[in-house]
Amino acid sequence: MVEESGCMFKMPIQRTDGNGVATLSAAILSALRKDRRTTARLRERPASPVIIASYNVHKCVGVDNRYDPARVAGVIAEIDADIIALQEVDRRFGNREGTMDLVRLEQDCGLIPVPLSPTARGHGWHGNVVLFRQGQVADLHQIRLDGVEPRGALIVDLDLKAGPLRVVAAHFGLLRRCRNRQAEAILAAVQARDPRPTLIMGDLNEWRLGRRSALRPLGAAFGPLDAALPSFP
Repeated sequence: MVEESGCMFKMPIQRTDGNGVATLSAAILSALRKDRRTTARLRERPASPVIIASYNVHKCVGVDNRYDPARVAGVIAEIDADIIALQEVDRRFGNREGTMDLVRLEQDCGLIPVPLSPTARGHGWHGNVVLFRQGQVADLHQIRLDGVEPRGALIVDLDLKAGPLRVVAAHFGLLRRCRNRQAEAILAAVQARDPRPTLIMGDLNEWRLGRRSALRPLGAAFGPLDAALPSFP
């Protein structure tokens, strides 16, 4: 699975291991799509997988500085995930209104946003939204993450056909000390709840690997943080 500007780690109930997800440039992504061997491997996945993704939409502004929500929606449709976490779905200033057409996204992709407490005209919680295709929301917590600028995370318990799953969707800060505190806060919030298979994902803004990583507090519960590449920029 390829994710833009983010990381992903998982925590089973009994056994811990970890997966890191790295950023790939547009050129590499284009080459992968054209690679028949890559396409063949993707088609070999199990008959009934649960596809989960994370995508920082950058307020629907692309690398060409063009604001185009329809283009972002097209990417989401192409990803074809059953569960997807989006970051930066709201404008940063002013009334912080949402940038996505969530009604159209549900019509075209069958993705339903996890209902959040009203936040003026915004779509997300500090810009974070989780959308899912099937199943039910069993529990939801919106938590604030300390930092120089406002950050947040969603802890969503889903009851899926494949079984229970907890999704932690977050957007971490740019300062190392803030990311460290934010990782510790999420770990404490997860450990305070009943155990269930848990996946943490989002734009974690970490470019240091190994011992220098601010995400090290997550290692004890989510397994080795063995990402091969930084997740920022």
